[in-house]
Amino acid sequence: MSTIQPSQIRPYAVLSSVVMVLCSPLLAMSYFATEDGAESYAVSSVHAWAEPGRRLLAPLLTFASADRVYATYSLLIACVIPALPLAAWTVRSARAPLAGTFERRASWAVAAAWSLFSAALLVVALVMQVDPANVSGNSLVNVGFIVGMIPGLLIGSLGSAVLGVSLLRHHFAPRAAAVLILLAFPLSIVGSDVFGHNSIGLAPQVLAWTMALSAVGERTGVSASVLVSPSTKD
Repeated sequence: MSTIQPSQIRPYAVLSSVVMVLCSPLLAMSYFATEDGAESYAVSSVHAWAEPGRRLLAPLLTFASADRVYATYSLLIACVIPALPLAAWTVRSARAPLAGTFERRASWAVAAAWSLFSAALLVVALVMQVDPANVSGNSLVNVGFIVGMIPGLLIGSLGSAVLGVSLLRHHFAPRAAAVLILLAFPLSIVGSDVFGHNSIGLAPQVLAWTMALSAVGERTGVSASVLVSPSTKD
């Protein structure tokens, strides 16, 4: 990943941020219309925002069967979520010359975890296109969730907390990106438990790494020498 220039993936990352912010609620609302999502929709905090949202955005949620709509938005999200690990790897490479051992290890774990999650999500989303109404017992979907998505999300979120602390200690700019990275795990919980779908919790992470990537490109290309002070290495 060290040969990737920030300018090469910045347009994709920006597009991914826009899609995630706009479409993760649509993905969640389409999920609530499926048999598996009905239980999540019954939660009061979920119903409070999703019920008026589903009325307002009905044409975007009823253009096909509930399962097909959910499969469509799942594929859309799966096509843009790779911007998250791409940006994480690129920012890590740019900061490597001046980052301490602790940050390099944490950033490697985070980038690898998001890579695993993104690859598994793409597999699951592609399988869903074949028969969206019968994916619950599909072995490939189950493997994707258990082997890729769950550990990727867990390690990526928890590792981001560790990485975020290091970034804030080293005065990473933009600070908002470091804060969002630090809050990856609680945002994931809020997205899943309060809003009903983990894609809503992932949107801030795509946005955070896009901001971090933009800062690297704007300031120093791939070296990112001004983003961390040599005197504050781990």
